[in-house]
Amino acid sequence: MLFRSPGGGGGGGLGRIAGPGYVIDGRGILHTIGWQNGKDIQKPAPFLPGGARFSDPIVENNIAYTSTSGNCGGAPNAVWAMDLSSDAKPVTSFKMNDTPIGAVSLTTDGRVVVSSASGFNILEPKGLAGRQGFTQAPTRFSSQPVIFQHGGKDVIGLATTAGRVELFDATEGAKSSSLATSEPISGAKPDALATWQDASGTRWLLVQAPSAIHALKVVEVGGHPSFQSGWVSRDIPNASTPIIVNGVVFAVARGSRTAPAVLYALDGTTGKEIWNSGKTITSFMPGRSFWSANSQVHVATFDGSIFAFGFALERWNK
Repeated sequence: MLFRSPGGGGGGGLGRIAGPGYVIDGRGILHTIGWQNGKDIQKPAPFLPGGARFSDPIVENNIAYTSTSGNCGGAPNAVWAMDLSSDAKPVTSFKMNDTPIGAVSLTTDGRVVVSSASGFNILEPKGLAGRQGFTQAPTRFSSQPVIFQHGGKDVIGLATTAGRVELFDATEGAKSSSLATSEPISGAKPDALATWQDASGTRWLLVQAPSAIHALKVVEVGGHPSFQSGWVSRDIPNASTPIIVNGVVFAVARGSRTAPAVLYALDGTTGKEIWNSGKTITSFMPGRSFWSANSQVHVATFDGSIFAFGFALERWNK
């Protein structure tokens, strides 16, 4: 389930509560629900083959998007779109030659970006008319796209299986070459990246490695974006993709069946630990069940519990 908030990915996360929520059930039916009571506020409509393995849906300009992988339920590797503005709610799809990674992302002009191990595609909204996919052997990607503005243009960020982060110019389409490549981060093969811009205008990209969060700065060198090392967090084993709230980076050490999860709050510009949840969480965190809404950070655990951590803005002042 995902509320109207582009991003997320990987299966079953929650987004910021702002407008209706969108849920795909096991039969492939899309539900539009009111978050106040969880009831359908529009007639449910068929979206995907039943039993499909799908990424978190996102909705923008009355179009719902998701991707399918693994051939579950007979669904191909594909991106799917449903026009919610039409009573008929027509569905279109774009078949991919490779397995999509996580959720799709959207550029500022509404184009759809989806990645796979071998490259990425940029698709037009609604009809999903495809542009030539980017491939750059032997580069192999590990993450879904993250999109941000740099120098007045949309930039696509992707992690590689070699532990690097690559940047691409979304306005040039999928044929563009890499704008910048980071130094490798040992062991890092994240399935998603996090990004934020601090009060000074500095763009940050956060990469989770096996035992810590690594922060990279995106800076301008010779008229082109480039990477600078930022900071490395304290040990956070098996860390989740971070969430950034008001300049504070939240990350979860997921834990295991023998060790509960721990939530950490870090200063976004230094990586210094501000706070952690200690022994409050009593089970491990499966999947991507970690989100922020209504001035709280939520962690859902394997035993069916949801832990909500509230924070006053002044608590995080230096």
